[in-house]
Amino acid sequence: LVSQIKVSLSQAATTAENTVGNNSHAAAAHFGIVNGYLTYTVWVIDGSYTFHRVIVDAGNGKVLLSQPVSKGGPMMGHGMMMGDGMMKGGPGMSVPRHQW
Repeated sequence: LVSQIKVSLSQAATTAENTVGNNSHAAAAHFGIVNGYLTYTVWVIDGSYTFHRVIVDAGNGKVLLSQPVSKGGPMMGHGMMMGDGMMKGGPGMSVPRHQW
């Protein structure tokens, strides 16, 4: 699998920030497999303090999905935000294939 990773975490975070727009900052990220793709899932906060989930292909750096996360959505609704500011994957984090 390592040979298929062509994009660094830093590059994926920058891509995610650029996708969300000005005054956005990557707050957390993790590497994993989503629908058979090696991906980085990056949570980005924008200038309005809205979180966005951006999924970046680890092989080619393309954005596979970018969506705002509502306050009642998967990130907050399933214990995603931990007391120490770290985020973990969990239920509701899969992305339907038809969105790609």
